[in-house]
Amino acid sequence: MYTDPSGEFAWFVPLIAIGVSAAIAATTYTVQVACMPGRIQQNWDWGQFAFNTMFGAVSGAFSCGVGAVVSTSLAMGAAGLAGFWGGAISGGVAGLITGTMNGVVNYSMSGNQNVIWKSALIGAGTGFIVGGLMGGAQAKHEGKSYWKGWEYNNETLAMSGASDLPPLGQKINSDCGPTVVEWIDKTYSGEITSGQIMQETSKNLKKLAENLKDGFNDKSIWDAYQKLSGHTYKRFIPNSDELERLLTNMQNGNRVALTLSNYHEVAMRSIVKETITKANGRNIENILYNVMDPWKGEYYSIPTFEIFDAKFIFYIK
Repeated sequence: MYTDPSGEFAWFVPLIAIGVSAAIAATTYTVQVACMPGRIQQNWDWGQFAFNTMFGAVSGAFSCGVGAVVSTSLAMGAAGLAGFWGGAISGGVAGLITGTMNGVVNYSMSGNQNVIWKSALIGAGTGFIVGGLMGGAQAKHEGKSYWKGWEYNNETLAMSGASDLPPLGQKINSDCGPTVVEWIDKTYSGEITSGQIMQETSKNLKKLAENLKDGFNDKSIWDAYQKLSGHTYKRFIPNSDELERLLTNMQNGNRVALTLSNYHEVAMRSIVKETITKANGRNIENILYNVMDPWKGEYYSIPTFEIFDAKFIFYIK
């Protein structure tokens, strides 16, 4: 494939667009006249033919020049948008311009003003769909997000357990805490189960029935884990420096559990720095706090306010 890195032949691109548009306009006029009663012999008008051909050339120049500038500025402009949406916006604008021009040409031949806006809408819609699909496919091919064409890179700052450790789902409504304890023990390659924690926490059947009904006290389950495993823990109320303390503890190999504001227990899975590179090269950095939620049985990110609003944070070592 030949490329033109120096731009030596860039001037030739507009000429191609002009020539093609002029040829389309001339052909369209000829076909329409040939289909009219009396055919070409009675309906041919050299003046109209010249006008349509010239107007087609102007349309090609306008579409190639202004349309390209507008579409490029929209796709790569302030939002740094590419992918499906960048291609759709670019294609829609270019299609609107080209469709309007073609509509004007058709109006000059038919005298029907409706063809202008119909052609404009068809051009815009077609350009939007085709441009979007092409933009999304190109972004996907480059390893970027399909819809926006952004590039995502993640750096794991801290993680509890092996990278392939699966989440755990609680078995009953009231055992979120014991399930969190079981999962955290698995990050240490332990074998303590949620059932053992429930049994150790409940000294008799009556207490076990109460716990199963109302939920297990968060401190009691960690006391039970400390006794069964030998691991120790400390409990804190979150403060303004909690995010830094959280990162430091996890990087030092400690595990972390949270009692959220609704008294639901989750465990910290990982802290990840996410870097998003937009199509215009601008970077956005986010810190993701990923938890293991036994209610959902999955990993996901929580906003930082949920950490600050937590009732307690447990650091286990």
